[in-house]
Amino acid sequence: MVEVDCTNSEIELLHEVLVGQIADLRMEIACTDRREFREFLYKRRDFMEEFVRRLEKEIEAGGREMIGMKVMENLTQVAAPRLKGPEK
Repeated sequence: MVEVDCTNSEIELLHEVLVGQIADLRMEIACTDRREFREFLYKRRDFMEEFVRRLEKEIEAGGREMIGMKVMENLTQVAAPRLKGPEK
């Protein structure tokens, strides 16, 4: 196992970057037609979401609160239909 020491600021920045990437992945999953690629993206998203949850625990242990994954899921679900375009 690899361990990396991070400051609270570095953990918060990593959290912010990952949450943004997860939102992007959700959009890409919604717009992907190839099943194999979509499955790959689902696995990547699941890994990143679990990692973010672990980061959130570290942030909370440091006495700070972050926007949780459920909030991000709600935001991306609202945005996803707009990215797909009109129904044909």
